[in-house]
Amino acid sequence: MKTIIEYQPNITDKNKNISEKYWLRENDNKTSYVFTCRSLSKEYELKQSEITNIVRENACIKVLDCQCLDCGVINECKTRFELTNLDISNWRCDKCLKAFNERQEREWREYILEQERLEQEQHQAIIEGLKRYRAEQEDATPPFGELSLIDKLLLMAIVESLGSDNLKTTLSLADNLQRPLSPLYTMDERVLKHLFEANVLLLKPLDSLDYVDVTESGEIDVDLDYSQATFDFAYDAKDITDLRVKIKDQITINDLIDNVAFRDWCENIQLAECLSYLIERSRINGLAPPLGDKMMSLLQANLTTYSVAELCRMIWMAVESASSYSNKPSITNKHASNSIYTILQSNIDRVTNGTWKRKPFNREVNLPESAIAKVFFDDIFKIFDCGFKYTLDDLIASLGIKRVSKEDSYLTLGRDQDVIKSLTLQLNVN
Repeated sequence: MKTIIEYQPNITDKNKNISEKYWLRENDNKTSYVFTCRSLSKEYELKQSEITNIVRENACIKVLDCQCLDCGVINECKTRFELTNLDISNWRCDKCLKAFNERQEREWREYILEQERLEQEQHQAIIEGLKRYRAEQEDATPPFGELSLIDKLLLMAIVESLGSDNLKTTLSLADNLQRPLSPLYTMDERVLKHLFEANVLLLKPLDSLDYVDVTESGEIDVDLDYSQATFDFAYDAKDITDLRVKIKDQITINDLIDNVAFRDWCENIQLAECLSYLIERSRINGLAPPLGDKMMSLLQANLTTYSVAELCRMIWMAVESASSYSNKPSITNKHASNSIYTILQSNIDRVTNGTWKRKPFNREVNLPESAIAKVFFDDIFKIFDCGFKYTLDDLIASLGIKRVSKEDSYLTLGRDQDVIKSLTLQLNVN
């Protein structure tokens, strides 16, 4: 570091001597001072602050190899503190520093305004893209009369669970405090996604901004969060109301027996009921059994023989046994959770071979009948909560025994001994 001391023209000899000693350094190192302020104050019988003030007013040290980045003026330090903290390679004089800061602030404001402009442009582009997406959906919406049986039933389930009072829009799954759409969120999502992709549920542009990305080519990529998304119904309230009134009377026996998709949905609804109950009972007992293909295969295979109510009883017993098992020494929570499958399979075998009696469970209050179960089972077979109480084969067989008339109500059919007898032939309802 190259430095030189510059004095005021009228400086006294004493003050010059103080200034020389104040700035005197070993090897011109900026922090290796020969005299401390304390030693100078003792030598001249002055306070340390007085020593600093004398130097500041009468002399300065010029750093010859430190120049302002903008105007080139040589740096001047009035105190040791200034010299110690000086960044030789990155220094601006006060005037240039002020101008630099003002320039930086101006450029930052311009950058922010530009970003806001770009964001507004992108926001508007997304809105326009969503409007085009909505228009394409409306153009592709199937005529109301051409909706498939399954789409009609799924639409009715959504209306039952998520429909707003004016039958124009849906609530979100997260905001729904009424009847659940289905027993499991995965099925909720499947139903909404199916009807959205079928253009029966329409995108709400202004409510969908959080679910949209713009690709590099400017295309709109919609990735909905089905737990939060809301939709518009593609059809007017009158059509939906008419469908709710008439659909129960428009479906024939052959519609049910010959419709593979209807059977698939019914089987999946009953499977979801069992899984939902298994998850809830396990949660209550602090367990978490694997819910992969193995467990689902076991439940599916036995839903042809046993009702959901009966399987729920077997599930309850399996989870309670696993919970007791977890209390044994050296048995971890994971061991107990994994044992649920084996215990459940054993319970089913005992009922099948007659060691245990077949006994159904009543539905638990915290797992009410879902809208999709009501539409696919109650509204079709006209027996309350029949998807829970009976197997699908028993329900379909009952239609061959006696065709349910339009005038029959749930109460009347509940007293129809011919129908009920065919459904409860193998059930011990005690």
